[in-house]
Amino acid sequence: MSAEVAPSYGLAAHNGHVGHMDGSQILSESIGSSITSVSSSMSTVTPTTRIRQLYKKARYFFINRQFPEAYSILRPLIMRSSLQDHIDAAYRNHIWRLYLALLDGIMRLPSDRLKDGFSRSEILEFNKLVQDGEIWDQIAEAYGTAINLAPDMVFMLSLLCSRHTTHPDTLRVRVENYIQQNTGSLELYAYSRVLEFYAIVILPACEMWDDASKFVLSNDLFSADKRRDMVAVIERLETKSSEARAERDAKAQLRKMRRTKPHENRPKVQKEEQKQEPQLGSLSWSSGKSENDRDEHSAPMDSSNSISDQNELIARLTRLWTFLARFCRRPDVIARLVEILVAIVVVILAFAVPDNRARLAFTMTDLWKRLRKTITMGVRVNYL
Repeated sequence: MSAEVAPSYGLAAHNGHVGHMDGSQILSESIGSSITSVSSSMSTVTPTTRIRQLYKKARYFFINRQFPEAYSILRPLIMRSSLQDHIDAAYRNHIWRLYLALLDGIMRLPSDRLKDGFSRSEILEFNKLVQDGEIWDQIAEAYGTAINLAPDMVFMLSLLCSRHTTHPDTLRVRVENYIQQNTGSLELYAYSRVLEFYAIVILPACEMWDDASKFVLSNDLFSADKRRDMVAVIERLETKSSEARAERDAKAQLRKMRRTKPHENRPKVQKEEQKQEPQLGSLSWSSGKSENDRDEHSAPMDSSNSISDQNELIARLTRLWTFLARFCRRPDVIARLVEILVAIVVVILAFAVPDNRARLAFTMTDLWKRLRKTITMGVRVNYL
């Protein structure tokens, strides 16, 4: 189903009886007490009145999104029971429209909420009815045959199944059979909605773009402007579908390349490793060359290593300073850290220059001699 067109159709019961409503939550009685109250009054009312009471109660629960309660009340009205013999044609349409709207609401519920209100067997039943299209057979059995269904009922069935079905071709065949066997004596407006939905939703879901365009252009129920607009919608949907398919193919190709890339590159890696291995014939020449190169480049290598070590030390000190400055907010602490950093940098620069290194070593030696003399003199004075 087309994501662009399908949401424009609302799945709701018609004639003002049922619909999706988002009103304020009404405090209601429990399902047990409601059924008890209805059943207690059944002995004094006619079957037709009972059916209307059950229908109104189910509609009330549906409007308030109490789907399990609504389904429990509707089930005797749609399954084979003694009440079906007393349901007239008008109320039968209302009941089945409410049932279709209820199924759509149930299928839209999240899985966790769906499990809270329904049993596992009921969930499997809903999936078979909607996703597998068995709801058509259920309604055809209730009405005698699917050919006698009203166009608005067929439209609701098509919309429900197109939203949740996993077999779009099965839905297409069902709608095509209905269209081929119902060509006259129908409500033209409702029937035209079925044709429009078939052309711009069901056929595009099956990727039958040419058939959709031909169906629109050859149908006399649509005006010239309507046919032109529908063909434009079909072409736009086809373009979007092609772009989405191309994007999916590109992603699939990329995933395939990522999976096969290590296996394809393995021979290339082996060849590169073989090239990097030294050959036996050139082993002596390469060893001699490496010794000569070692002698020629030993001095520059030493100097470059020392420079790189100094740069690395400076970088570490800078990071340390940034870290400390971030957490130290006192100006005196920051000033002291600046002094320490400057002293460290001065020492590093002093050791970097050979002449300064020798001068600093001589200064430190002389300072140590003086300090040792001072300590010796102090010891002697204390001894005396």
